[in-house]
Amino acid sequence: MTGVDLGRAPDLEVLAKLEFPIVQYEVARSKIGEYVAAIGDRNPLHNDPLAAQTAGYRDVIAPPTFAAVFAMLPFRRALADPEWVARSTIDPAKILHGEQSFEFNRPIVPGDRLLVQCIVSDVERKRSLVFLHVSMRVDDQRGERVLAGTMTLVLRP
Repeated sequence: MTGVDLGRAPDLEVLAKLEFPIVQYEVARSKIGEYVAAIGDRNPLHNDPLAAQTAGYRDVIAPPTFAAVFAMLPFRRALADPEWVARSTIDPAKILHGEQSFEFNRPIVPGDRLLVQCIVSDVERKRSLVFLHVSMRVDDQRGERVLAGTMTLVLRP
């Protein structure tokens, strides 16, 4: 049992003030390789260090969609905490992933130690659905912005 009253609608005031845990993610070449293999990516910049270096990068670069690997970590970590779930008024079984976008300042490379932070930027109700708009920022170990993003989570009744 999650501690959420399954018959109760999410509380918009509570949702607007939600805080997500800050998550660290270390980018490993092996993880980029697994991701590239899983999506069938044949771009040599994503799997051949020499090709990436010839193009001016210090190592292979992750495909832009690799950001999805770590972007949801703060939310997933929050959902794994029964106390957070109870405070949030969210029923985890009723969450749908609506959309997600990223704006990159630079490519993601092996060795990056990323700090992923998410905050609720807006909450809105449309008919029986609640839309939770979340802003994200990802900085590297030097405190430099790697990317900014947004995601929308839809909470079903």
